[in-house]
Amino acid sequence: EFREATGLPVSIDSLSGDFNGFNPEVDITGLRLAVGAEVSADGSEASALVFDRASIIVDVPSSIWQRRWVLEQFIVERLELSLVQNESGGWQLGSMTSSGEGTTDINDLYQAFRRVSRLDLRDVTIHFENNVGDRFSLSNGAATIQNRGRDHFIHIDATNDGAPRQIQISLELQGDNLNGVDGSLHLALPDGDYSSILRSQAMGEVEVLEMLGGGDFWVRLEDGQAMESVASFNLEAISLAMPSGEQLTLEAIRGAARLDRQDDPAADAPGIAADPAGMMSGTWSLSLD
Repeated sequence: EFREATGLPVSIDSLSGDFNGFNPEVDITGLRLAVGAEVSADGSEASALVFDRASIIVDVPSSIWQRRWVLEQFIVERLELSLVQNESGGWQLGSMTSSGEGTTDINDLYQAFRRVSRLDLRDVTIHFENNVGDRFSLSNGAATIQNRGRDHFIHIDATNDGAPRQIQISLELQGDNLNGVDGSLHLALPDGDYSSILRSQAMGEVEVLEMLGGGDFWVRLEDGQAMESVASFNLEAISLAMPSGEQLTLEAIRGAARLDRQDDPAADAPGIAADPAGMMSGTWSLSLD
C-alpha cells in the first residue's frame, strides 16, 4: 500500500500508528526508497534513499474520492547522501549512508520525488566530491517538494560548511524529465567562500578558481537549457582561468549582470541534470549595471 501511494519500491524496518482525526498517522523507522534500477547481488535495490524516521498522514476522504492512496503529509528526517561528479561534469548519487554501493543519475532522484504530492525533508546533509578532488558539504538542510501534475516546486535551505547563513535554492519546473524541463531557478548565496563548489564548473572556456562573496542568481530554463540569466552580486574577489592560460583576479565587485542566449542550444547539449554548468554553453550577450 505504501509503495502504491508513493510509486516507489519500498522497504520498512518497523512502523506504528495512531489516528489524527479521521486520518491514520503512521510513524516509520528504517524507511528505504529505491530511486534507481540497479540491483545488488542479493536482489535488493542498490541505489536507495535511507531515512531514520518518517511520518505519514493518509488523507482518507481524498483517497476514497480519488480511489487511490493520497498522502496529506509526508515528512522524512535525517537524510544523508553523497553527490560525485564524473569526468564529463555531471553529478551522480554516490554511495549513501546504509544504502549500499553504486551510483544513480540525478534524474532518477527527480523521478522519485515527483511522484509524491508533498514531501518535507528535515536534517538533510549532502556531501559533494568534484572531479578535481575537492570535497565540501551542505548541512542542516531542509527541503519542501510539491508536485501538481506536470508542475513541480522545490525549495531548499542548507548551510555551506558551517557558514552563519544558509544558501537558498528554489526551482519552479514543468516537465517529467529533468534534462528537458522548462521553468526557473533562483539561487541566493550569502557571503562566503564558494571556491570549492565552483572550481570544477567550467563556464565555456573560462574556469572559476576562487569566488569570495555572495549574491542572487536567476536562470530561466527551456527544454533543460539556460536561456536567460540575471545576477545581483557583491563579490570580495573572483579569480578566473582564461583560455589564454592567464589568471584574471578581480576584487571588490558589486552590481548586476544579465546574460541572454544568442544561439539555439545544440540538439545533443547536456541538460541541467547531466551537466549543470554545461547548460550555460553557447553564445551569450552580456550587459552590466
